[in-house]
Amino acid sequence: MFLSLCRNKDCFRVRKLFEQAFRYKDPCNATKEDYQPLMDLARYSIPCNKSLFWSKTNDLAHHYTKTNHNFLTLEDTLLGYIADGITWCGNPSGSGINYESCPKWTECENNPSSVYWKLASKMVCFADLFSAPMLNVHNVSV
Repeated sequence: MFLSLCRNKDCFRVRKLFEQAFRYKDPCNATKEDYQPLMDLARYSIPCNKSLFWSKTNDLAHHYTKTNHNFLTLEDTLLGYIADGITWCGNPSGSGINYESCPKWTECENNPSSVYWKLASKMVCFADLFSAPMLNVHNVSV
């Protein structure tokens, strides 16, 4: 899947820019500028009327997009795919990367994952949520 999403991009550079954005950095001080070079390289637009925005309904949303090819989620793009389901942050020492224990958004708002997903959402139609028709799938019981 990665190779098909990466077919028109420099895949090695995509991975390098992803890691450079947070490697050896304080896990609570990520900025959008850290990820901007990656966003510029791997940008992919989803037509707004084909976007499926979801919250706390991962399985349902992705099952829907797999059976109804009229919609895409952010995870169906290269930017979404490379970060989907992983935990990552910087570690000022050692290898410079921590893939196991990173702060959650409730612990520090500017953690690498939160900053990444906010910025990645703006690189596709999701940035303009209320100006175009799109499908929204939310779990309102939470």
